[in-house]
Amino acid sequence: MKSAKNKIILCVTVIVLLCIPFVCGILVFRTPKNIPKLNGYEATGVKLSELSNSEAMEFIISQNIYIPDGYMADKNLEGFVLNTIKNAEDYPLSPSPGSYTVTVDIGEAIRKAVNEYYGIDGGPYDFCGNEAYGAAPYYGALQIIARDDVTLKPMEGVKFFVGKDDGAPIENENGYYTTDEHGSITFDRIAPESTVIITQVSAPYGYTLDTDTRQAKIICNEVTVIEFGLSEN
Repeated sequence: MKSAKNKIILCVTVIVLLCIPFVCGILVFRTPKNIPKLNGYEATGVKLSELSNSEAMEFIISQNIYIPDGYMADKNLEGFVLNTIKNAEDYPLSPSPGSYTVTVDIGEAIRKAVNEYYGIDGGPYDFCGNEAYGAAPYYGALQIIARDDVTLKPMEGVKFFVGKDDGAPIENENGYYTTDEHGSITFDRIAPESTVIITQVSAPYGYTLDTDTRQAKIICNEVTVIEFGLSEN
């Protein structure tokens, strides 16, 4: 009897031992592996520096890198883009050279895209604006506010001329703008480091015209606020 019982125990033990590798194999097979996402180069094997000029342009467009209309209109924009890609490929950790804000922003956006393509953490990036880059990468904003200088009540209908420091209108054809019901005029896409001239040209009935011209220095990714306090006659 004891011999039979021992045989049963032995058989069960053998079966369990035989099943362990099979069960473990199923568990291992069913366990999801943490496989990192391939970067662009691993997926394609294409070196960006070997692209043609037109292919380089297609690459930055696919990365939503914004280049303003008219930028480098008199130069070889495609050649500039490819050279910037090559520079980023050779020096992934070096901020883009340049003294002009737009050029630096575009260069940094390209460097970021190239580093992401190769799976390189090359930050931080010296963007003048936000990292979304396609929205408003290198602009500053200007807000003009007109108030009663005693009650601080916002003044609607106050007319201003807003222009560049050379006298040219800043946006529309004539450069004249009128405050809204909040006593405000807002511009959200002005080139940084530029100077804007603001002159009040009319005042609501019963108020004195402020003839002092204001200057606003536009700072990247910031709102410059210029206030006019209107005095009653």
